[in-house]
Amino acid sequence: MMKINNVENELTQLVFNAFIESQKCNGISSSSIRNRYPNANLQEIILKLLKDDRISLIASEHDINCNIIRERFVPKKEQINYITKNGVDGYFCLYPSSKYLKQHYKENDNIPRLPFNSLLKRGFPHNKIFYFEWGVLFKYYSDPRFIFHFSDYYGEIWSSDEVNANNKIGLKTFGVGKSETGEHVVAVTLKELVNMSSACQIEWYNMLVPKQEKCKTLQNYLNNFKGCWRFEETVYSSILKELTNINKLTKTIWKCSFFKKEYEKSKLEGFDMLYLPTKKVFLDYVSLLEKIIVSNINGDFFDFVEVSRKDTSGKPKGTLQCLKEWLLKVNADCVSDIHSNLCQLREQRQEPAHRIYNNEYDLDFFSKQKELSDNVFYALYTLRRLIQSHPEVKGMAIPHECTEKYIVI
Repeated sequence: MMKINNVENELTQLVFNAFIESQKCNGISSSSIRNRYPNANLQEIILKLLKDDRISLIASEHDINCNIIRERFVPKKEQINYITKNGVDGYFCLYPSSKYLKQHYKENDNIPRLPFNSLLKRGFPHNKIFYFEWGVLFKYYSDPRFIFHFSDYYGEIWSSDEVNANNKIGLKTFGVGKSETGEHVVAVTLKELVNMSSACQIEWYNMLVPKQEKCKTLQNYLNNFKGCWRFEETVYSSILKELTNINKLTKTIWKCSFFKKEYEKSKLEGFDMLYLPTKKVFLDYVSLLEKIIVSNINGDFFDFVEVSRKDTSGKPKGTLQCLKEWLLKVNADCVSDIHSNLCQLREQRQEPAHRIYNNEYDLDFFSKQKELSDNVFYALYTLRRLIQSHPEVKGMAIPHECTEKYIVI
């Protein structure tokens, strides 16, 4: 029979070494421990190490994947209760405790060669999210050697074969967050960050946002880590769905669609949250939104609702003017909510069309885009509800019964 004290020390060191030396900082499994110490009273030894806070435990009933620290450890009392109740026959993994890691894992440099791998070795969970200044993305979407994709509230970055191995990046997913001061930040889990090259890790580490604990991530992005896989409607997809709804209703009532074209979001490059808060990118978005909505209004529609498309002098009237006159006849209370919001879009579109401007970087462009998009959505939503009050379509099903102005951030 092996001496208990010897096994305690040996097992503690075994757990520590296995954790530090494994690529993903894995725990050591209960089956491996049983095979290594077939004659030891492992239940008593593990309970002693747990109570002394030298090791920690994740069982399969705590996490479906107990081979890594995905989220966090359950309270020490629950770990002890698990071994007390089940002994060592169940499936679980052992890890060095946070206290033990602080005492025994040392770094030689202030910023290690692989800083995020170092955080993993210090016991940080794989799914812990770190927050970075938005500018950390700049070089990836401006350099054609990188594959940069961003949609709704998540994105990915990959290196092409042209990128030197020292600068390789393979970020399968990153999300959108907000800092304590309300600025947009990039949210990335530790398990993604450890896949970067050393040069990338150091570069990203130096772009960490202060007061990480005060930052927050879009809840929907977090839910998908937990297996929710429900992708909420963003204001951008809702705008396109309301456009389709309105066309369905107007075709039924007047045999003519209100909009000339309908769109699929996946085929509209740039119709999304700004990937870069610059004036140029913002105005490109404004231009695209105006083409999708205002310039897309079907002038023929007003012939069917008996609104003249010419003024008293015989000159053609714009579609927004025709829309205003029609709304005044149908329900004057809706003019401000519908016509005014669309006019604001047209006015913002005219800025890049009629003058040269200097590009500038400003995080306020995120909020400007959000306000503009929300107002356009509200205009379309109100127009759709107004048309639904027509007796010929009351109770009729539309393609998208429920659209949401879901706030990305």
